[in-house]
Amino acid sequence: MSELGAVTAALAQVAAQLTTALTAQPTAGPLATAPAAAEQVVLPAIAATPDPDRPETWKCPRHLAHPDPHDRPCRGCGAARRHHEALRDLQAAQAAQAAQAAQAAQKRSETAHRAREARAACTDCDDYGHIIDPDTGHTYEHSLRCDHDGRATDRITRHRQYLTAHAAKAAQTGGPVPGAAARAEIRAHLAELATRRTNQHTTRPDHPLPPTPKAWR
Repeated sequence: MSELGAVTAALAQVAAQLTTALTAQPTAGPLATAPAAAEQVVLPAIAATPDPDRPETWKCPRHLAHPDPHDRPCRGCGAARRHHEALRDLQAAQAAQAAQAAQAAQKRSETAHRAREARAACTDCDDYGHIIDPDTGHTYEHSLRCDHDGRATDRITRHRQYLTAHAAKAAQTGGPVPGAAARAEIRAHLAELATRRTNQHTTRPDHPLPPTPKAWR
């Protein structure tokens, strides 16, 4: 037998022995799985344009596209920074103005509410805050505003004294009485309103109407 044939026969014998050994003793188990991959670290997104909420992005497009900590800001970066600083200051001023407007509106609402409560509790004026003449039960002809202090009758008396004094002075000088035409027009208007009401309820004709709208409730 040649040398090549002897080597081939020896290799075949070794292969047969290895096959027999592997068949008699299989592997103990499956191969170990690869270790779990480490959790992925999420890095902040690189801004393509300046973000008003991130001052670090207030740069020019070139420095945003190629950030370099050793590259000093340029004029474009300065313009972007000034623009966003002005925008931030404007938004802060608008927010302050809105807060002041809301506060002022709240104060006006509270003042109006207190005025409505004072008119509702006062017996000397109507729903609009005009003094009621106790002699007629209707709004005083000169439309005096009520102070809700319980002295409406005194104010009417003083006002009539004032008008009487002026009328006497005008009579002495021979001139017209101040406000005479206006008072006559107001009297006619009040008389027309009193006639229009018919002094009766629409649903209860046997009950007369109160003299002022506040008492109709």
